[in-house]
Amino acid sequence: MYASIHRYHVTATAGSDLSDVGWQLGAILARSRGFVAAVVVEDHGGALITIRLFDDKASLNAATPVAERWMSEHGAAAEPGATEVASGEVVAQKGL
Repeated sequence: MYASIHRYHVTATAGSDLSDVGWQLGAILARSRGFVAAVVVEDHGGALITIRLFDDKASLNAATPVAERWMSEHGAAAEPGATEVASGEVVAQKGL
């Protein structure tokens, strides 16, 4: 399993808007091959953090541009483009 974590600066503080962004992004990613899960976290420091899990690296890499394009077009509360990105193989996991 492979994961990527993306951090976006949030320009507006509206919990329900961020919740909608998270649910919609998850729905878009769920259509991608190899999708496992999408988690969206509202950071109290003014950030929206997305965690994307896929079966393999190729699936993760293929879904990343889809997610980034969707975030830039529909993630109204988040500034376009992730400010930080971490990506790699999941080496330990329990649950999910």
